[in-house]
Amino acid sequence: MSNSRNAGAAEARNQAIGQATGEWILTLDADAYLKEDFLSVFCDFIKNSRGAGVPPSAAILAPKIYYPDGKTIYSVGQRLTLLRIFYELGHDKKDVGQFNRVGEVFGACSAMALYRLDMLKDIRGFSGYFDKAFFYMVEDVDLSWRARKKGWKAYACPACVSFHSGSGSGFSAKDKKFLSIRNRFIMMLKNDSKARLFLFFLPLALYEVLRFFCLLCKKEGGVYCRAVISALEWRNK
Repeated sequence: MSNSRNAGAAEARNQAIGQATGEWILTLDADAYLKEDFLSVFCDFIKNSRGAGVPPSAAILAPKIYYPDGKTIYSVGQRLTLLRIFYELGHDKKDVGQFNRVGEVFGACSAMALYRLDMLKDIRGFSGYFDKAFFYMVEDVDLSWRARKKGWKAYACPACVSFHSGSGSGFSAKDKKFLSIRNRFIMMLKNDSKARLFLFFLPLALYEVLRFFCLLCKKEGGVYCRAVISALEWRNK
């Protein structure tokens, strides 16, 4: 497969998923790679998952992703806080076995993740499996959120090991910050209920004001403003 232009990570994955068959889909960034026994360990995990307490609704698996040094963790799953701040579990921490337990997580980093195809078909919207409006960044958190709303679960699978440098996107730090801020707002507008947004309005507003002034002190206030405007433009389409 090839595109004449950069369609974004979300749309590129959608194109591949649309042609895929089988039970599971493996997403893999260009700067990520698998440990030699990854697939065999994954197959064993699926066969024995019920005995490990993993329910049939588990449709997203988050492997243990290291940085290339093989000692520092990049991700073992994702969390989403009450303020809708998302983060990678274990990020930048030395691995001393603290994340070796199979357990439920919010989602998986799509740089290296496993998705059940029937779940992807179940949650697919007009913008695809991964929402192409995100282009790059946060599209995996959004997908996991949509899956949870339909009753699907995500689990950490630390026995499956992979590696990711985290620097293969080609985007500048400022571009990543813009996309992260914009896409977080889009994700909230898509998935949060109006009642919850109203209930958490004050803490959310306080967080956003503090974030804006922190960026302003770094002379990056314009990035925040552009991101908010872009998210509102998406909302009004």
